[in-house]
Amino acid sequence: MLIVDQTNDYEYFCHKYKTSNKVKNRLKNISENFDNLKNRKFYTKENIKKLIYLSGREQVNDLLLFGFCLSNKMNKYNIEELIEYTQSCKVPEFPISGNYLKMHGFKTGETLGKKLKFLEEKWINDNFNMDKEVLKNFLENSTDN
Repeated sequence: MLIVDQTNDYEYFCHKYKTSNKVKNRLKNISENFDNLKNRKFYTKENIKKLIYLSGREQVNDLLLFGFCLSNKMNKYNIEELIEYTQSCKVPEFPISGNYLKMHGFKTGETLGKKLKFLEEKWINDNFNMDKEVLKNFLENSTDN
């Protein structure tokens, strides 16, 4: 907690003391999310679910505990509830695959990966829902197959 802030000083610490990649990645995650920890919207269940999908339960627990230590305004019981939520939260699997896009005429390659990433980001931002009409329009109107 003493070495993580809005800078990348944790990198020097990890280098000097030869920490494992796991420790380095945990510190990097906290450092990258440092500003977000001050935002109340960060502590919503919807956001926690997105974070679990993107970075995993352990990383989210680190963020919650660090955020609790960072702010004296945080309620201990709210953090405990969110940590319990991280353990019980069912994070859905992205329903679209590269094979699905290939079946709809897309060619394998970098463009396919970008289109798949775009759809995944849209799905995450829409709270893990993919509107069938949006997908249909995307498949019909997407160029550079």
